[in-house]
Amino acid sequence: MCETAALWVERLLPAVGYRQWVLSFDGPMAVRLGYDASLLRAVCRVFTARLSQQLRRAAKRHHQRPAMSRLHAGSITVVQRFRSDLGLYVHLRATLRA
Repeated sequence: MCETAALWVERLLPAVGYRQWVLSFDGPMAVRLGYDASLLRAVCRVFTARLSQQLRRAAKRHHQRPAMSRLHAGSITVVQRFRSDLGLYVHLRATLRA
């Protein structure tokens, strides 16, 4: 994970501000998401869509604009499936440009 992050910072992502959000699950939901790829994909889609929506709303308030519907935040979402002890622990890490 550290190598991937370093590669992204050095070669892929522009030098701008970013914010990171983590959505984690425990218990039966974590297990289900660990084995149900279509459900996990749907959860990722909703998670990133809501974060993007929140950023548009914040930009609208900050810039005092009537609408920001054409504004789209770039995002990278990584699914992590394990804890340090290799136990199943599905969580999503979304990074969006601030």
